Amino acid sequence: MSSAVEVLEQTKAGRRGMVVLELISRTGYIARGVVYISVGLIALLAAIGVAPRPRGPIAALEAWGQWRFGVFLLWLAAFGLAAFCFWRILQSVFSVEGRSRGLLAWGGRIGQGFSAIMYFILTWSAFKLIDTLADLHQVDDQAATRAVVKTLLAFPYGGWLVFAVGVATMAIGLGNLIQASLRNFTKRLDANPRFSRRAARLARVGYSARGVVFFLVGLSIAAAGLKSSDANAYSAGGALSYLRSLPFGDALLSFTAVGLIAFGLFAFVEARYRDIGLIRRAADTSLRQARLEGHETDHDPRPGSVRDRRGWGLRRLRRARF
Repeated sequence: MSSAVEVLEQTKAGRRGMVVLELISRTGYIARGVVYISVGLIALLAAIGVAPRPRGPIAALEAWGQWRFGVFLLWLAAFGLAAFCFWRILQSVFSVEGRSRGLLAWGGRIGQGFSAIMYFILTWSAFKLIDTLADLHQVDDQAATRAVVKTLLAFPYGGWLVFAVGVATMAIGLGNLIQASLRNFTKRLDANPRFSRRAARLARVGYSARGVVFFLVGLSIAAAGLKSSDANAYSAGGALSYLRSLPFGDALLSFTAVGLIAFGLFAFVEARYRDIGLIRRAADTSLRQARLEGHETDHDPRPGSVRDRRGWGLRRLRRARF
C-alpha cells in the first residue's frame, strides 16, 4: 500500500477514515454502473426503433426526470458520481490500492487522473441537470459538447488545444480496447474463481464497447481542432448516432449498446467484489493492536483465505476495536 494509507492506519480516526473511503468508492462504482446501463438501454431502444435516437450520459439521466421520483434518483446519482470522482483522485494521486511504481502502473495512474477529470465534468453536469429540469429546459448533450469545444477554440492556440483533448480521448478509447484484450479482470475481484471468470467476460465486452465510443468521440474532437470548427465534435450520444448511420448501423449500435450495459453490470460487480482492501487493512491493524494491548479476539482458523476475505473484510471489521 502507499505511504498515505500507512499514515492513515496509525490512528483510530485514520482507520475509520479508511472504512469511509472504501464505502465511498463502492458507492461510486454503483453510480458508474447506473449511468452506463442507462446509456446502453436507450441506445438499444434506439437500435430497435423504440427510442428516437441514442443519448449521452447526461441526456440519459435526464430521462429519469420524467419518473415520479426521478429528481430524487438524480440527486443520488450525482452524489454517487461525485464519490467516484473523489475515489479516482485518490487512486491517481495517492495510489490507495497500492499500485507498483513501474511504467505500466504510472500509465494506469495517469489514466485514472483523466478519469477523475471526466467524472468531475459528469458530476458537475448532473448537478446542473437537476437545476435545468427544475426550469423545465431540455438537455442536448451534443450541443453542450460543441459549446465546450467552441469555448476552447476561442483560446490562443485553441485549435491545438482541442486537438490535444481529442487525442487524449482517443488514447483513453485505445486503452480500453487494449484492456479488453490483455487485462486480467479477475485479479482484483474478491470472489470465487468461477464467478470471477464470468465477470471478466462481461468486462471484456464492456471495455470494448466503451473503447469504441471514446475513440469515436476523441476522433471527432481532434478533427474539430484541426478544422477549428465545433460542428465536427461528437458527444457520446453523437458517436452512437454516428454508428447508427453506418452500413448495418442498427446492428453496430445494438452490439455497442449491449457492451455498454455489460460495462455497467461489471461496475456493479466491482461495487460488491472489488478487492479494495481498505476496510480489511483497517480491521486487521485494529485487531493486531488489540492483541498487543492484551484484549481477547476471535481467532479465525483460515486467515487470508478467499472465504475469510470475502465481504470486504467486514467479518474482521466486526471484531475490530475502532
